[in-house]
Amino acid sequence: MLGWVRIIVAMRKSVIGLLWVLAFSWFVPVSWAANFPDVPPSHSFYRQIQFLKDRQVVHGFADGTFKPEQSITRGEFLKMLMGIVGYTNLPLVTENPFPDVPKNEPLAPYIKRAADLAIVQGYDDGLFRMNRSVNRVEALKLLLLVNRILPAQLPQRPNFSDVNSNLWYYPFASYAWEHHLFAVPANTMLKPGEFMNRALVADLLYRFYQDRPDLLPVIPTAPLPTSSTTTNNTSLPSPSPSLGTNSSAPANNARLISAIRLDIAPTSFTSPCPTNIDALVTVAVMSTTSGGTVRYRLLDNGVPATAETTITIPVGMVETNFTIPVRYASTLGVGLHVFNLEVLAPVRMISEAKTMNFVCHNSITNTELTIAPNTIFQCGRDNMYTVSMGLSLDGSGSEGTVKYYWQHNDGRRVGPFEATYGAGETQMNIPDYQWTIAHAAANGEYSLLFFAILPNNMSSTPITVTKSCH
Repeated sequence: MLGWVRIIVAMRKSVIGLLWVLAFSWFVPVSWAANFPDVPPSHSFYRQIQFLKDRQVVHGFADGTFKPEQSITRGEFLKMLMGIVGYTNLPLVTENPFPDVPKNEPLAPYIKRAADLAIVQGYDDGLFRMNRSVNRVEALKLLLLVNRILPAQLPQRPNFSDVNSNLWYYPFASYAWEHHLFAVPANTMLKPGEFMNRALVADLLYRFYQDRPDLLPVIPTAPLPTSSTTTNNTSLPSPSPSLGTNSSAPANNARLISAIRLDIAPTSFTSPCPTNIDALVTVAVMSTTSGGTVRYRLLDNGVPATAETTITIPVGMVETNFTIPVRYASTLGVGLHVFNLEVLAPVRMISEAKTMNFVCHNSITNTELTIAPNTIFQCGRDNMYTVSMGLSLDGSGSEGTVKYYWQHNDGRRVGPFEATYGAGETQMNIPDYQWTIAHAAANGEYSLLFFAILPNNMSSTPITVTKSCH
């Protein structure tokens, strides 16, 4: 009986997903769907690649090909995902996001934004390794986090035969198992470390967006009008009477809306943040001149953020503008919000996505390194020094963690270590570091510095000890 229930639930889920796709599939320009010459209809992943190409989720190379068998790096895959949720044409960055990601690297803006949003944190040695091929579990984690499906929301249930419950990616694997995000072989193995090529990445994205069509970017079919005869401006959720329902409203027209334009300002907040994060979503509804009523709501990360609201578009009006205020508490620390306007009537459709993010944390503003007993080397014995580090913080945002290393001038890096700070804290001390210079060490200068990678990159002035023994 339980098996039949699961089948029925799965069928209902598939039908709902199909209805979502059908509801706004007319909103996607199928005429753009020219094939990639190296992905013919006979290709194993033709359907998946073509589906994503039609919706501008994936793109080919300058020669027009897709190169389905080519591997895809961590940096390339991250940029693809960030573009899907609205992060395109990001400004240049002024600092290296990671020690191995220089600021002039074309992928640096996308990696920096993802790091600011806590989507990526790099490896334990502080490096990101953007040119390493992405493996199956890395791709899965990035896909879910970019779409704000967070670990706390993930199931904790048995899944693939090669995934134990004590592994960090166990909840991600549980989600993939339950939502059929990977083609599972007969042995039901995830093979988490196996690298993915572009075709396999397309298959993963296709499966994800078939399951979550509400997160799929939607592209308008018609260009936005350059001018309008009349514009109504109001602030929601308290519309003015001119946007309310009235008995003389014209009949609904299924083709009333030609396009929806969405914008938000500001698009980001960084520390120090105000107490409340306030932003304004601006909506422009492009319509035919027939007039009618429109019922809609605002979605935030796929979840309704406002009640359903109805506006009336008078006959002859081709553009209707209104705003929707949104507010979040800065004590949340970090937030990525992907907004869509969902139209429920006269026909179901969803707008393009616009994003707003905030990163409100105690940024490190200053470091103070001290050493005891002093920087003099005593010949004839090993010398041990106690190195202390005091940090100044800007006092904004919620509680958080400092992640840091001790860097020696011989190339050795010790760490990472972590230390926590409280909400609003402006001063903190890092646990002392015991630094030993051996009696047998060669004469010369030995230096040590403190290097933090979270909550922001900050390094101290190095301290130096000179050994000169004869």
